Amino acid sequence: TTGGSAADRILGVGSVRVEQNRPTREFSSLLNPGIPIPPYISSMTGIQEAMVADAPSFHQIADPLLQFVGDSVLVAHNLPFDLGFLNRALSRSRQLVLANPCLCTVRLGRRLLSHLPNRRLDTVAEHYGISIPERHRALGDARATAHILIRFVGELAERGICRMDQLETFLAERRESRAGDPVTGTKRKRRPAQASPPSAES
Repeated sequence: TTGGSAADRILGVGSVRVEQNRPTREFSSLLNPGIPIPPYISSMTGIQEAMVADAPSFHQIADPLLQFVGDSVLVAHNLPFDLGFLNRALSRSRQLVLANPCLCTVRLGRRLLSHLPNRRLDTVAEHYGISIPERHRALGDARATAHILIRFVGELAERGICRMDQLETFLAERRESRAGDPVTGTKRKRRPAQASPPSAES
């Protein structure tokens, strides 16, 4: 993204489909955000203005992205950040928000990797020996997250956790000791977005 506020825009999307515990397909694209790219974002991502000048807008890739996502479980490292940007963009473009079952690998990492100093993507990837050739780029980070998910699925299976309802119970155990920490993973249908002015986005 061009930053972390509601006024910022998506600069690139990257998604990896994991089926039968292995990466199978990918969807990715640089996007023209329609606003300037701050220098610190260009420095961090390597994405320059010239690289996105002829790139599609989010509106142009919204439908193929939705088709790729389907009704899958959405997984992201720091899910609230990614899902917030996706839902704001989809609300503007298609007047809907995603309501797929979701899983945050940061939150799951707190349960499975409590011995690590933190659950940052770099820290978790290093723990599993996973390289991130294109760090801070959408597809590079998505690939790393996919491989982390696969390792998590293996560790969950060793605990006898193989279904989403079991995973929700496992995560809820932490919620009981941390009041107010919502459980992700509730399966809902995609719903229309509520109309609101851009300044009211959250």
